[in-house]
Parts: sequence; structure tokens; C-alpha cells
Amino acid sequence: MACNTVGEQPTPLDDIGNAVGEQPTPPDKPVVAASSAAVLRKQKSELVNADGTTLDIEELNVPQTLKALLRELDVDASGRITEENLQDSLSVFKHLKAGLDSDGSGQLTHEEMQDGVDLLTRLLKGKRENSTDMEYKHLPQCIQEVMGEWDADGSGKVSASELAAAAKAYQKIQQEGRLMRKIILGLAVVILILMVGIFVLSFAAAEATKEMRGSNDGVMSTPSGEVVKLSSSDFKVAEDGSLIIRGAPQTATCPAGQTCRRLGAATGSGSLKVSQSETGRQLSSTLPDQSFKELKSLTLKDNANHSVKISINNFQRVRLKSSKCGSIINLCSEQGCIILDDYSMSADEVMERFLEAAGMGNLFEGRRLSGFGRRLSSTDGMLEGFFNLLDDVEWAC
Repeated sequence: MACNTVGEQPTPLDDIGNAVGEQPTPPDKPVVAASSAAVLRKQKSELVNADGTTLDIEELNVPQTLKALLRELDVDASGRITEENLQDSLSVFKHLKAGLDSDGSGQLTHEEMQDGVDLLTRLLKGKRENSTDMEYKHLPQCIQEVMGEWDADGSGKVSASELAAAAKAYQKIQQEGRLMRKIILGLAVVILILMVGIFVLSFAAAEATKEMRGSNDGVMSTPSGEVVKLSSSDFKVAEDGSLIIRGAPQTATCPAGQTCRRLGAATGSGSLKVSQSETGRQLSSTLPDQSFKELKSLTLKDNANHSVKISINNFQRVRLKSSKCGSIINLCSEQGCIILDDYSMSADEVMERFLEAAGMGNLFEGRRLSGFGRRLSSTDGMLEGFFNLLDDVEWAC
């Protein structure tokens, strides 16, 4: 190790301690004590007073240890101890007293002072000799724990080789981390490329397996360009253009070159029978005009199950203050007109004669109303209209 304490010279603190008498020289070593006294007498120093006068330290009537202490205050070795030297020494001593008090008791013991001076001496010597070892036991506990991880031999010192190894290990970890990030990034790119490739292949496979495709004009065609023909599983078109049910018995055909007679329409021939779908509803003048535009026919019934169906040619809404809802509806046909006032109904003379001729004269009640004709009974008769399209709306009366 570069900082070898074996054979080191005693520190100034050792000299002061021995001179003050804290560690008296044993009686069996008078030669060493006499030699130290001779060295002290050879060092001549003067104490400069505030008025500029000087005093020879050797001529002072004080103990030799105090003379030795005063000579040590001449830190610049000029032979003169000035007020500035004394102030500097006092300041240094105060700082040492506060800094070397390791237990914080406020009392600086000889051991604490000796340990502090030894540590300072070793650190300064290591710096001066460019030592490759660094002590860390005097550092805070948290730093000691970190430095202890690098102290491979547990000597309490960290060498330059150990620090270099730790730095190389850290650099290796950093390089491995960067390499790992590159690998992860590369894997992410590969996965993305694979996903895109799978999507493209799936799309291409789906397109390749299609049996038909739609063009811009909405026509479905096969890959060869032929138009796709569709048929119903329930119906088919016969040769004469009629729509028939699949699986129904077919009408017998006449052999070629022969004359055949058809006896009559075969029952269950399979021809599709269709009828127009109409929505029925009791009529009221509160229906909107759009509903009356879709009205195609109406049916009048009496309590004797007699009924008559009338086709409506046109309608007209007439605003009338004396009506129940502010307006009435005139429904006209070839047989005459029916007037609606809310749910109340009346017929004009032409319609009245038509209903009487149909045997439904019992629908009328009371006398003829001015401008309305004869009123239809609200209990014996019912008026129901049939619409092509009827929204579920109704005006509030």
C-alpha cells in the first residue's frame, strides 16, 4: 500500500503532548529527554509584542514545554511570532476542536485529537505521494456502505484497481442495457412486420377465395366476368312468366303435334297468389292530411253485420269554427260524400240514397243537418278506412 504508517515520524501533536507532560518520559530513558531539550534550545524564536518590541522565547521564565508550544506557533519558520500568527493558530485550533470532536460531546479528548491528526496526516501524505488507495471509514455511513461494495479485500481502503473494476462493471452494465434496448426495439419491429404480413396475406387469401365480386355499378360477377344469377329457394318463374312455388305439382303439358283441351283450372296449381296489404283504422278528422292522402277505401258496417265498401277518390279539409276540432273532412267517392267531424259522421244526399238502396238506411238517425246531411249513428254504424301507408300519429283535438 502507498500509505504505509510504519516508521512514520511523530506528529507535532506527539511532541506537544510529550512536552506538556501528558505522557511523561519514563525514568529509564533520560537520554531521549535530554536530546529533545537540546533540539528545543537550538530553535531561536522571538515573540513580537503589540508595540513592536520583541521578546526572546528562551529568555522567558516559563516552562520549556510552553516555550516549545510558542515555537510551534511560528508556522512560517520566520523566527518571529506575531499577533497574526497567534490569531491564525487560535482559529485553526478552534476548527480542530470542533471538527475532531467525533462523539459531539463538546469535549475534545486526547484520543480524538490524536485520531484526527493521524487521519489528516495520512490523507495529506496520500495526496502528496499520489497513493492508489483511498480510506473510507471516516466517511458517512451511507457512503461507507457503497464504498464497501467496491472494497473486494475488506481492507477498509478502496484501491485504484478496485475502482477501475467497479467502473468497468458499471460500463458493462450500461452497454448491456443499451444492447437489450436495441434487441427489444428490433423484436418490436419484427413483430410489427409479421403482423402486417399476416394481415396482407389474410386479405389476399380472402380475395383469392371469393367466388364473386361486386363492381362499381353494383353488379355481382364471377372471376371470369359472368354476371351472377340468383334464385329463390321458395319460388321460381314459370315459362309463362308467372311466379310459382317450388315443389308444387305442375300442370300437364300438351305433347307436340297434338291438340289438347284444358278442362278447367287445376286446384293447387302452385301459382303464387298475392294481394295488396292495407292498414285499417277507425276514421277521425284529427288524422293529418298526409294520412288521408294514403286513404284508398272505407267500409261502413251496421249492427246486422251488413257492410259496404266504398272507394275514395279525393278528400277535402274545410276549416269550420262550429266543428268539434276546428275543421271537417269531406271524403268523396262515386257513391257520394261522407263528412267527418272528429269521430262523428254524416252523409250527403247522394250517399244517403246509395246506403238506403244497399239496405243500410238504419245507419241514419235524426233529421238532416244544415250543411252536413244526415248524421250516421255512432252506436249502430262504424266507419273504418284502409290506407296504403299510415303513420302512428294523430292530431290532438
